[in-house]
Amino acid sequence: PKKIAALHCKPPRGRALAGKEAFMFCLNKKADNVIEMDADFSHDPKYIPVMLKELSKPGVDVVLGSRFLPGASDSDRSAFRTFVSRLSGIVFRIILGIKLTDMGSGFKVYKRQALASIDPQNLISKKGLAISMESIFRVIKNNFTVKEIPIVFKDRQVGESKLSWKDFFEPVFVCFKLVFSLGRFHEK
Repeated sequence: PKKIAALHCKPPRGRALAGKEAFMFCLNKKADNVIEMDADFSHDPKYIPVMLKELSKPGVDVVLGSRFLPGASDSDRSAFRTFVSRLSGIVFRIILGIKLTDMGSGFKVYKRQALASIDPQNLISKKGLAISMESIFRVIKNNFTVKEIPIVFKDRQVGESKLSWKDFFEPVFVCFKLVFSLGRFHEK
């Protein structure tokens, strides 16, 4: 039987610590596939069946919902948040050598083997944007394939964003740390 689990972490946990905890929970429960999405209703669950269908195709190990592919949108976000997302995407592509459009996306579906390959308890990220980028980088460095699909991202429906300029710098720091420890990705 198919099962869905929701974990409730006591604050102040943050996106990265909650993500690590959830990844380990899913791996310990031997989940076949793991869906990662924001809990503030900015990721529409209607994309989950599409993502699972893509994941079932041969050679696809992770499906990532991109806000920046043709047909995608994040237009109702503040100009500041859109700018930070796009700028960090450019920086990630340059530093890491990966040509995805939205490495900062928190909407993904992983096959178990791909998620296990990143060793979630040892991820170095402390913030949300950084863990999204780091997990995808590690998946690709471990020779798993990521497929992007366009999504419409809605600005958070519940709560307020805590994103600030300092949140841009931790992912950049993590990028450099990953490059120095694992090397840049080079397409074959």
